[in-house]
Amino acid sequence: MNSFLKKSWIGRCGPVEWPPRSPDLTPLDFYLWGHLKAIVYGVKIRDVQHLKLRMLEACAGISPAVLLSVCEEWEKRVALTIQHNGQYIEHIL
Repeated sequence: MNSFLKKSWIGRCGPVEWPPRSPDLTPLDFYLWGHLKAIVYGVKIRDVQHLKLRMLEACAGISPAVLLSVCEEWEKRVALTIQHNGQYIEHIL
């Protein structure tokens, strides 16, 4: 490994500290998983094949308008985080 890579890698406790993951700022956490779970399990699942089909249908059913709304919500959350100097914003949402 060359000396540049040894000095600049990103990771836990490495030369460049990896930032903590915030569920408040991760669209998959604050929106998508809950939305998909509600759709997929809105009916009784018969078997693994049925579960896979429900998951595919749920993902295919997410409209561009919903994705735009999620992006707009993400921008608001980032702005709130900046306003509060990176502190938790869960109590504000």
